[in-house]
Amino acid sequence: MAEGNCAKCSRYLLIVFNFLFWVCGGGLLGIGLWLRFDNDIYKKLEDTVQLELDLPSDVIYPAAYALIAAGGFIFLTGFCGCCGAIRESFCMLGVYITCLIIVILAELAAGIYLAIQRADLEDMFHTHLLSEVRNYTIDNNSSMDYIQKQFQCCGSRNYSEYEESIQFRTGQESSWVVPESCCKSNIAKCQKEAELRVEFPSQLYSEGCHTVILDWFITNSAVLVGVAGGIACFGILGIIFASILCRNRTEYYDWE
Repeated sequence: MAEGNCAKCSRYLLIVFNFLFWVCGGGLLGIGLWLRFDNDIYKKLEDTVQLELDLPSDVIYPAAYALIAAGGFIFLTGFCGCCGAIRESFCMLGVYITCLIIVILAELAAGIYLAIQRADLEDMFHTHLLSEVRNYTIDNNSSMDYIQKQFQCCGSRNYSEYEESIQFRTGQESSWVVPESCCKSNIAKCQKEAELRVEFPSQLYSEGCHTVILDWFITNSAVLVGVAGGIACFGILGIIFASILCRNRTEYYDWE
């Protein structure tokens, strides 16, 4: 057994917390694999995602891959932390510490990158939204419509950008000026307000999505920073506990 009360406490904490992470990681990994390879559940989720959650159906597979990646990493980290603490294995605890260091460094790198490249990322985001607007057609609209419905906005920087869209330029519908997702309730009045470029429209979301979404991120940045900070603190504590256990482990439990 680990020598010293501090080492024993570290060992038990690592076992309990990492067992929970191991189970959670396995659950996420299993759900991700289930979503990716079970066609029956995909068909059932497709209607739910589109009708009830108002999301495009093509988010299912990316979500499945994200769950597989996150679940696999959490599963590996939790397994190494839990089993490494039980057996007091220097090798497994080393892998556990390495995984936590990767998480902390990734968070740090992401924070530095966002701070340095903020202006370029905002421009890239605007360019992407503008491309979606220009390629907008009634039959190919899921991404932009979803954004506009959720954030109550229209276009990238302004609703008038839809005059550059494929749908507007082809003129297949003479009354069409902006997508219905840019309108509140009275679609006919909304289209008229967009056509006349009313200064203070009552039925048209006149603010651009670029500004609205950036404001949303700034407003919720405290939550995002808090979550990132909590993950980093857990990682640091995990590294400290694992290091204490490695320094005070007994040779009896070695696998090496």
